Amino acid sequence: MNLTFANPAWLLGLLALVPLLAHLFSRSRPKRHEFPSLKLLREAMRKVTRVRRPRDRWLLLVRTLAMLALIGAFLQPWLLSRFASGGNAAKTVVLVVDVSASMAYADGTQTRLAQAAAAAEDVLATLPANSRANIVWVRAHAASELPEPGPNLDFLRDALRKAAARPEPGDIAGALALGVKQLATADGDRELVVLSDFQRSAWRGVNLDTPSGIRLTRVAVGSDDAANVGLAGLVIEPARPVAGQEARLVCRVRNFSTEPRRTTLFAEAGESRLSQTVEIAPWSETLAVMPVKFPREGIVPLKAALAGDRFPGDDTRHALAEVRGALQVAIAGPDDDATARTWLRAAQALDGVAARRIAVAEIADTRAEVLFVSGWRGDSREALAAFLKRGGALVLSPAEGLDTAGVGAWLGHPGDTNPLTSERREGSGWSLRIAAEEHPVFAVFASGAFGDPTKGTFGSRVTTPLFLESVSPLLAFDDGKPALALLDFPTGNERPAALAWWNLDLAASDWPSRTAFVPFFGEFLRHLASRTAAPALRVFEPGEPLRLDAAALDPAAIRLADERDQAVAISAESPRTPGRLATTTDAVPGSFRWLAQDAVLDRAVVNFPDTESDLRRMTADELDQAAGTLIAGQARARLADLREGRPLWPWFVAAAALLFLLEGVLVRLFRAKMDSAPVTAIPAERKEMAEV
Repeated sequence: MNLTFANPAWLLGLLALVPLLAHLFSRSRPKRHEFPSLKLLREAMRKVTRVRRPRDRWLLLVRTLAMLALIGAFLQPWLLSRFASGGNAAKTVVLVVDVSASMAYADGTQTRLAQAAAAAEDVLATLPANSRANIVWVRAHAASELPEPGPNLDFLRDALRKAAARPEPGDIAGALALGVKQLATADGDRELVVLSDFQRSAWRGVNLDTPSGIRLTRVAVGSDDAANVGLAGLVIEPARPVAGQEARLVCRVRNFSTEPRRTTLFAEAGESRLSQTVEIAPWSETLAVMPVKFPREGIVPLKAALAGDRFPGDDTRHALAEVRGALQVAIAGPDDDATARTWLRAAQALDGVAARRIAVAEIADTRAEVLFVSGWRGDSREALAAFLKRGGALVLSPAEGLDTAGVGAWLGHPGDTNPLTSERREGSGWSLRIAAEEHPVFAVFASGAFGDPTKGTFGSRVTTPLFLESVSPLLAFDDGKPALALLDFPTGNERPAALAWWNLDLAASDWPSRTAFVPFFGEFLRHLASRTAAPALRVFEPGEPLRLDAAALDPAAIRLADERDQAVAISAESPRTPGRLATTTDAVPGSFRWLAQDAVLDRAVVNFPDTESDLRRMTADELDQAAGTLIAGQARARLADLREGRPLWPWFVAAAALLFLLEGVLVRLFRAKMDSAPVTAIPAERKEMAEV
């Protein structure tokens, strides 16, 4: 066994016994009193004497033991086993301390990080002499406090006291790998101590196995029943609203608790200030939808915030909205094509839409957002692909004789070799039906106020290509053949472009004369506009620097400001690329502007990671499935006790209390006996003046 003192400086307290003993054994010089008789002399001398009879030595012993116990308590001794501490052998310990966003949650008067830092200091306090240690921080990019474990434990204690939780997710796997790497070449006993709240959403599935020879100890801080309400999303609908037209600000609010919550949501959208009260059921989420209208086009910052709680990090959300002017629509096709003419008239009848006719040869240069092509025979596929890759939406109305083999290969569905042929039905023709009841295009018609969008008949159509047979259409003919279908065109980006197959010959139909045709065309066009790619808005993850490519400008004239107009430090990303600017520190949640002579060059937003909002810890059973040891739910976890040590100082405190209690009992007992003792008579011949 090995005895360790957490506060060895208190050994100097033993010197306090010297004045105690001197005080107990000293005599007081008696005052001078004159008595007419000496019969009370013996009683007076008995009451002022410090050391009297052997029975007082027990009181002296109790007082001495009480002082020794009190000093022992301040020494904070720990009795460690040889297995835990290796006797007096030095150890190498790497502390993996979680400083991710969830560690900022306050459990009572202390944050989870403060609890973890206190437990980490306990680890350092119980290390044998000449031990080496280091700290690895669990943050977006795992990093260590020292290049390798070293003996300067005071430096590590100071780093723990200065540590602050960062509003970013943690690279758990990277931190564990870095800790194991630093222990791989160490000699003697090696231990990896992980201190975290073990947030379930972040730690579930993490491999905590360590190589042979490295002991793993886990310290779980915080409480498992931490409740929280946070903002998980902020978007604008449509994604590219039109200036002057009403849009919707949609906020996703989540409740991570067992009780229903009621809170107030505040939002800013350009010059608009909005608020709404929301109620969220336990362990669920709700959408707060607020109407908003933007007076002018451009990039507009959005912000939403909840009323504050004990975890304010996820109570604010930022976004950017690209407010555009009128929707630009281009229509190509033969001059005498009735479908193209009908498209143009319907588009011009809609507010916020600017429609124009273009020649097929102009497709490659068009800057429209939605392009309609009527009477298409499969030509200009390269120009159309380029348009789709730029983020536009395309509507194709096929013509008889279209090369289905080439078009199928272009769409990624090869195998169809039959060209399209024209079909006709005499009499009433084909009628329409809705094939996708839940599609948002038909939402406005649910009440019946805008009529029936399928009210119309068609006397002719082209045959259905093979690649369209597996597609679920929006509208279908009464015989089940697709009439209007949406396809995804692969562009190499995360989101495919929207391509619509329009097999509705408006020249042989009474559909355009129906009252529901223009509303349907407007909803269809609106849906296509929502599928067009907005400009790449600068959205960054917390924990990475903000960047701007300013090669065409003077980098010295560019500055970065946050939403409070406070300057953010920036510099060239590297000496080789002075025109590429980046922040000198990792980004924190907020809204930022890149400025040059007060003109906005670009905007960027950084949001709190929504994965850090669920503050529930992994359960004890989940943690016990991995190797290692667990301290669960302790506000100040004493790691030495967990590492097979036993704290002795509580026993010293208890012993001191009992001894002081015993001392009081003995004093009262002796005083009672002395007060009841008979006074011995003094012979008359010895009457004289005495010094008392």
